Amino acid sequence: MKPLYYGTINSLAVGFSKVAGPSAYPEADKALDAASPNAVLRSGAVFAAGSIIEATAFAAAQFRVPNHSTLHVYRIDMAPLHSAPMAVVHELEKRVADGGVIDQLVREYWNPTGKWHFTEILGTEFTIIEEVPAASEADIYTLRYIRYGQDQDRAKSF
Repeated sequence: MKPLYYGTINSLAVGFSKVAGPSAYPEADKALDAASPNAVLRSGAVFAAGSIIEATAFAAAQFRVPNHSTLHVYRIDMAPLHSAPMAVVHELEKRVADGGVIDQLVREYWNPTGKWHFTEILGTEFTIIEEVPAASEADIYTLRYIRYGQDQDRAKSF
């Protein structure tokens, strides 16, 4: 199985287990949970990334850190349940707040089509295996600022 990673500003101990907590996207979660085709609830999930670069980019964006040396990235043990484009979640949260059409976005989240660059991997919980070096700003630049921009444009098209 491919290794999974989690990035944060918090220092976590090897063996620490994380379960779902409050969501940063409650409206998107409600819409996605209501339409889940396979009983996976986004609101009850923890999130991982498929690479150190993605985990670093997620954490840098989420915590808005100016210096990547403040980030911690961990290799984790998690049974993946679903992988979906993060830009869809962000666009869905905006559209729910604005009263926009969301049906196609919800379908795209649960059944992604085509190429998405920035994906979240859902599971019910994970355990820290080891800390690994975070990627540098240079390493994540293309993913965070160019590829994710492409994903955002694509999500807006649904």
